[in-house]
Amino acid sequence: MPKISVVIPAYNAAGFIEKCLESLSRQTFRDFEIIVSDDASTDETAQIAAPCAKVVRSRENQGVGAARNRGAEASAGTLLVFTDADVVLPENWLANIVQDMESFQVPCVGGGYSGSIGNSFIEQFAHLELLKRRENTPAFVKTLVANNFACTRDVFFECGKFPERYVCEDLRLSFKISRKYKIYWDKNNGVYHHFKDSLSGYLKQQFCFARDTVWSYYAYPDMIFIKTHQGKGIYLETALMLTALAGGWNAPFLSLICVALIIVSNRDFLIFLKQNQLPVMKSIGVLLARDAVCVAGIFAGIRNSLSHLFQSILGRNPPPKQ
Repeated sequence: MPKISVVIPAYNAAGFIEKCLESLSRQTFRDFEIIVSDDASTDETAQIAAPCAKVVRSRENQGVGAARNRGAEASAGTLLVFTDADVVLPENWLANIVQDMESFQVPCVGGGYSGSIGNSFIEQFAHLELLKRRENTPAFVKTLVANNFACTRDVFFECGKFPERYVCEDLRLSFKISRKYKIYWDKNNGVYHHFKDSLSGYLKQQFCFARDTVWSYYAYPDMIFIKTHQGKGIYLETALMLTALAGGWNAPFLSLICVALIIVSNRDFLIFLKQNQLPVMKSIGVLLARDAVCVAGIFAGIRNSLSHLFQSILGRNPPPKQ
């Protein structure tokens, strides 16, 4: 029986899963198996993965939470380690996870990102924004990201696996785990990620994050008051952007003040971007666009939550928790 099962959900990942699997082949820790959970891909994902992984295939696309769970159920390891098909792992990644668990006596550990695989402006912006946002993340946290997420098998199944009906599956599961167990965040054990390489893709992703975070807060209201891996600074920015958008033509001076405050609040981040050779004015434009999209996402999340609440009162929906 392997000590570790590395579970990789994949959907139409033929373009990048090979890099992920190659990085796993270079791990210094060797006692592991690889499970690729193919979520009904229509490309050659399964064929590419088959030579070096156990492939579990779904007949229909059910979403990333379900794919992670199918992979976990098909695994044999005592420790489940989750990542994504568009990720490249440093060679000491698994060794560091094992060492963290043994050193800190915790059943769950994780980390963030070490870098972007792509070099486009938007990919670098996305990585540096997360790096700056999480620079003061404490050693013990309440939530983790699913592409750098390790948990003992017993605790994973005890806490109900990843939610399948709902989004933000990593936020929800890690929060449930944190209610009973400590979670260690290793800031030095990051992974390399294929970030969205277009502005439209990045903004769409930010919209979904905002919408889905509201939905998670609706399910777990006490999550609002904890420090998550997403950070809290973005809340002030979206509040200022909401005020700026609400001002519009009727209060243009107020709108300008709010926009100026957003830029000032990001002063350190903009200096950080400049130090990393990213153009400041272009970065300001992306910041403002992101905040506007987050406002839209928050309203979408509120709409979904209110709709679910109304339908639940009528007895037509299951509860939002899982």
